Amino acid sequence: MVDRKTRKPGAVVPRQRTRTKEGTARMVETFLTALAKNPVVREACRVSGLPRTTVYMWKQRDPEFAKRIDEVLDQSLDDLEFALTDRALNGWKRPVFQQGQLVGHEQVFDNRAAEFILGRRRPDRWADRSQVDVNVTVDRYAILEDIRRRRQLSMQQTEVIDVESKQG
Repeated sequence: MVDRKTRKPGAVVPRQRTRTKEGTARMVETFLTALAKNPVVREACRVSGLPRTTVYMWKQRDPEFAKRIDEVLDQSLDDLEFALTDRALNGWKRPVFQQGQLVGHEQVFDNRAAEFILGRRRPDRWADRSQVDVNVTVDRYAILEDIRRRRQLSMQQTEVIDVESKQG
């Protein structure tokens, strides 16, 4: 190994491997486990200690790794979809306070989640149907003529103001 002090300027120093294969495998499993809990790659990288650039490079170069990531993300998103559906159908208990004291709970349903799910799964009946058709024909010459006319009018008003200020 070349010592930093004895190497020549500009010489390429081979990079030392800082992790063992077992350590890397452990980090990959930690990454995939974290990704299964939360489908955000940045968060899974933070938990596992793997740099995002490394994960994306491996995903690009290794089809098996890419497949594992896609499977984990699909499962994680299925879990999220289930939770959203459960929240819309069954609701959740929200605490009710009176004068700072907990007096009970109320069952709350997420109607917006229900609308979202229905709009995606049954677009023929629930999708937003607002549609705007815009068809504009522009006559550039008419616009330019209008600009010239407004400039002339503006200049005439300026001349009137100048004449009045000189007389006053």
